[in-house]
Amino acid sequence: MKKIALLFSLLLSALPLSAQEMVSGLIVKLQPAQPGGRVAISSERLNTLSRAAGVALRHGRTLATSADLLHLPAAVPMDEARRISARIAAQPGVVYAEPDRRYRPLLVPNDTYYNDLLKPQWSLWMPGVGNEGGANLEAAWNSTAGDPNVVVAVVDTGILSHVDLDINRIVTGYDFISLDSTYGDLFDMDGSPGRDADPSDPGDWVAADSDPELVALGCPVVNSSWHGSHVAGTIGANTNNATGVAGVTWAGKIMPLRAIGKCGGLLSDISDAMLWAAGVAVTGAPANATPAQVVNLSLGGTGTCSQTEQSVINTLRSLGVLVVAAAGNENVDVSNSAPANCKGVIAVASHGKDGLRAYYSNYGAGVDISAPGGDRSKDTGIAAPINDSLTTPT
Repeated sequence: MKKIALLFSLLLSALPLSAQEMVSGLIVKLQPAQPGGRVAISSERLNTLSRAAGVALRHGRTLATSADLLHLPAAVPMDEARRISARIAAQPGVVYAEPDRRYRPLLVPNDTYYNDLLKPQWSLWMPGVGNEGGANLEAAWNSTAGDPNVVVAVVDTGILSHVDLDINRIVTGYDFISLDSTYGDLFDMDGSPGRDADPSDPGDWVAADSDPELVALGCPVVNSSWHGSHVAGTIGANTNNATGVAGVTWAGKIMPLRAIGKCGGLLSDISDAMLWAAGVAVTGAPANATPAQVVNLSLGGTGTCSQTEQSVINTLRSLGVLVVAAAGNENVDVSNSAPANCKGVIAVASHGKDGLRAYYSNYGAGVDISAPGGDRSKDTGIAAPINDSLTTPT
């Protein structure tokens, strides 16, 4: 699957909300005798307002708006500040009273491509004219930029060593591509036949001259996709580091699980990777010390949901793990695309910068949500950490 359609809202909803804001002052506007005039708050009037408020108010200063800043004796939660303000606003001669709430600079990352003219990360911006498909991540980041305790397993082609993928945020993964009973290591190509502890992506290219057996099997001639790194970077690229791109979560962890090699991946390998991601024991693999809370599957195939897939997903759901799957790239109803059509999966369609369904994205009643995925027909894509090489990583 070449589409990156990730459930931004899902990842963020798993993160904690910030504590309620504390307020230490109120802004109070009194009715002047003449329009445009000012009303000086006398000590007597201040005492009257204090009795109505139920707390001793102290005058701070008169603002340019002709309202006055009144200090509370101690900071109180926003909800309490609103209640005090309401009591004051109900008094005769008071135009309005409201908490002096604190605003903060909008959290905008300084990553190179976030606002780049040539390769902007429109997918993360606030929706607007010409960018209806943005995910409005800045609004989310001002509530939370991520939780280091949230682990997202990326079942894909593996991961690259990349300056924009923080090694400290990548937890232990695994290579689940097994030796094929007929073709051996033909699909793995990582120099270590069979499953191993290294989820690095060696590339998944197929060349007509060097892979004649694969071509004969019906595998298309393609360049390496570096798809797993693209997905991992979309979820959690090293953000606000003045380099590369920004990720959805700035602190969450990524678990790279390699289950896709040349010509794709086997359901048996993918299902083992999914179970291992959730902390379920898999024969031959070490115990997973950092089970994931989310399993991302930007992969799939045509057909109904298999019993294997449904069984694995049922197990993951029973363990409280969220399973997110791309709806598919075949421009057909998602009911014919697995694992997105399995029960208990959050199926994610893809839309472009204009907010409309991408020409390739699957659709239908089984789609739960749409996320920015780009639309090549309209020259919009998703910038993410990959490699320039067409074959092996450089």
